[in-house]
Amino acid sequence: MCWSSAGGPVGQACALAARRSGVRALMVSEPDPHRRAVLADLGVPAVDPEAGSVGEAFRERFGSPASVVLDAVGSTRSLADALASCASSGRVVLVGMHEPVVSVPAYEVSIEERSLVGSSCYSVAEFRATAAWAATVSDGLARLVEQRVDLREAPDAFRGLADGSWSAGKVLVFPPRGGGPRVAETTGVAAAPPAESTVRQGLRPTPAHSQEPLGSALSGSAAPQTLHQTTSGSASG
Repeated sequence: MCWSSAGGPVGQACALAARRSGVRALMVSEPDPHRRAVLADLGVPAVDPEAGSVGEAFRERFGSPASVVLDAVGSTRSLADALASCASSGRVVLVGMHEPVVSVPAYEVSIEERSLVGSSCYSVAEFRATAAWAATVSDGLARLVEQRVDLREAPDAFRGLADGSWSAGKVLVFPPRGGGPRVAETTGVAAAPPAESTVRQGLRPTPAHSQEPLGSALSGSAAPQTLHQTTSGSASG
């Protein structure tokens, strides 16, 4: 069973990678309602961490704590939540990079005999395998891309990402077509109106890349049966 923190681009990739690895008891914690809607469209249950204990929500749904928890935020708070939500002798995987230095609640690791591992990069073989898999499920992955802008619109899009007024998760930047100005194309349930000010309406700051960090982290000595993801406050992942 698996639980993951954050339902942004990294958290969405973690959830998809977990499902691809055979995890069925899967839940994501995400405070943003739009991101929860995206996860629901992907068939991944998501809960609001501000509404109560995510660990309790996972136990109520699946009957036991998560044996693997993915922290897709990477902050002191999210790591503490991840450890507190993990089963004894379970594994917490630190994927997010929100804070370069975090504090670790040592007793949650030692007394409960949990393991804490990091995951960031993938091998060339893993990248090729994931790209080949993505080509077979392109319709299912299309929901992840919610904004498309050209190079001239990119600076405004970055400013929008920083001020938090756009809710799109994944944004693709393309060269301009036909030599003329092109209004940003939008998809998804929270698309902004097509106007010159569209890209100034903002996007929540999210990483510009997606990754599949779960291969070695999920495996360990025995394949986990449950997985959970965590999120805290306005941190993005």
